[in-house]
Amino acid sequence: MADDIRRERVERGEGALIRATSSVEEFARSLDAYQAAQGDVAAVSEYLGSAEWFADRDADAAGELGEGVRAGILSEDLGYDLIVDNRELALRMLELATKILREL
Repeated sequence: MADDIRRERVERGEGALIRATSSVEEFARSLDAYQAAQGDVAAVSEYLGSAEWFADRDADAAGELGEGVRAGILSEDLGYDLIVDNRELALRMLELATKILREL
């Protein structure tokens, strides 16, 4: 009986180790990509609402950009949503990191 309990405990621990290791490795890869994307987020933030952005938006409205040009950045909402989502994710990571450091 005691051996069964011990075996269950070890199997539960092993399962937790495997799941946690996989998640930590996956998050590390995602965090690398997220960190690398911060330059793009900064570029969007700088461009959005700049004099160039307004000129490009006016040119798009006048049909001067031509056919097939993707111009979601000129919508305001997409760029703004990215900046807000990025900030919220950064705050979420900070809160989670603080909790982990305090509890582990």
